[in-house]
Amino acid sequence: MFEFLDKILLLTPGYILIMVRLSGMMVTFPIFSNQIISRRIRSLLVIVIAFLISPAIAQSMPQFLSIWSLLVAAVAEFFLGAIIGFGTRVIFESFTFAGLLISRQMGLMLANVMDPSSSEQRPLLSQFWFLVMTTIFLVLNAHHIFLETMVHNFQLIPLMSGHFPPEMGKVLVLSGSTMFTLGMQYAAPGVVLLLLTDSAIGLMAKMMPQMNIFIVALPLKIGVGLFTVIISINIFQMLFDNFLDLLIRYITQVIQLAGAS
Repeated sequence: MFEFLDKILLLTPGYILIMVRLSGMMVTFPIFSNQIISRRIRSLLVIVIAFLISPAIAQSMPQFLSIWSLLVAAVAEFFLGAIIGFGTRVIFESFTFAGLLISRQMGLMLANVMDPSSSEQRPLLSQFWFLVMTTIFLVLNAHHIFLETMVHNFQLIPLMSGHFPPEMGKVLVLSGSTMFTLGMQYAAPGVVLLLLTDSAIGLMAKMMPQMNIFIVALPLKIGVGLFTVIISINIFQMLFDNFLDLLIRYITQVIQLAGAS
């Protein structure tokens, strides 16, 4: 019995570090960081995954760590997990950015709604597109990418061996530029149609000065904007594979950089 207790005490520091890295991912990964999911469920998921992973990496788990060494290692592991998930969250926010562009063109920037997943106010179309894409993501089981990352990253980056090279900062910046690129691609049909609508309204105002252009413009732009929403759903389906490729590429690059010796 004492041998069993000694073995548990030896594995405890490694188990704690596993949970810390998983917690960093859970805080930043899309969907899993959603505040609708209670903290108890997220904590339970971290504990279960850490328990399942521990036997597979028992040989590489650190032992006999001092309190100070454990604290420093825990901070590093948390930041490593957070960085792995942060870029995916930024890329995922491209749909929110696309909805922001369309809402601005439609004149709906004042029509914000509370997003329960982040406790922030978002434009109506931003929230709609984010929920649509999240639904597609879950239906196609694409969230399994995040679960696989939580499990397999420990094989490529053993505990207390992660690195933070300067190239990792470049990858994070690239994920931010990807958010704007994808957002512009998703919003392009709506932005173009609404710009053409604005041009047509401007011509009408010149040709018929007596017409109350404000009464005509707002419902017309809303109608055109809603039409573009229908078109954009089809565009989401065409760009979804590219979106997944970008997520996988980011996760792969970060893990390779962090695990490089």
